Amino acid sequence: MGTEYSGYDAYSQKLSTRVAGGAEPDLLHLDQATIGECAGRNVPADLGEHAGKA
Repeated sequence: MGTEYSGYDAYSQKLSTRVAGGAEPDLLHLDQATIGECAGRNVPADLGEHAGKA
């Protein structure tokens, strides 16, 4: 796993590009506006079935 840092505008654009290309990251930070945008694209996975499993 790698870490990347960028300003919000660059982050938002890069995230949108990766999602559109089917290469979304495994872990990311989303603000409330971006969550709605990603949810509309069925990007977030429901991890409920994995909760509590190691």
